[in-house]
Amino acid sequence: MNIFSRVLKKIARVVRHESVKRQARSWSQKNLENTRAKKLLVLCYGNIYRSPLVSEYLKIKLKETGLEVKSAGFYPVEGRCSPDEHVRMCMEKGVNLSHHRSDVLSNELLSWSDIVLIMDCRNWDLLMDMDPKSMTKVVWLGSFLENGDIEIEDPYGKSTEIAEQIVDRLLSASDGFVKKINTGC
Repeated sequence: MNIFSRVLKKIARVVRHESVKRQARSWSQKNLENTRAKKLLVLCYGNIYRSPLVSEYLKIKLKETGLEVKSAGFYPVEGRCSPDEHVRMCMEKGVNLSHHRSDVLSNELLSWSDIVLIMDCRNWDLLMDMDPKSMTKVVWLGSFLENGDIEIEDPYGKSTEIAEQIVDRLLSASDGFVKKINTGC
């Protein structure tokens, strides 16, 4: 593939992502309204940072609802631990990830879930490639934030300060999701 083709492909991806992000809030609300959620799957790329934090936090916050929560990622290696620094940060926020081990997304997990919470366009692309039919279950976690970008970036390789900001965004968005589930508002 020549450089011109690569540039065009990249431009097309950026345009597609902007379109998806513009529609993500309304799409998320519609997908939530169209389901009687009993099983929630939280996705991120590696399943060692974002999705395990959100999954464990939602298990605590939604305990009384009977909603079953699992997490997984696209990275093709399972059994990985969350990094020590991330575990420490999450513990300070009341979420214990010390026993977490990553799980790889499978068709069985997708079939099991009623709602699939995603974090960013990369998750959207990978899920679309894996199972386009599952997109009717997709809810963007960032759609429950009061302001800012709908994508919640991956803290992998980021400074501690930025990683802490991402953890705060994840928890804030999760609180918004909990409010929606509990009140329907």
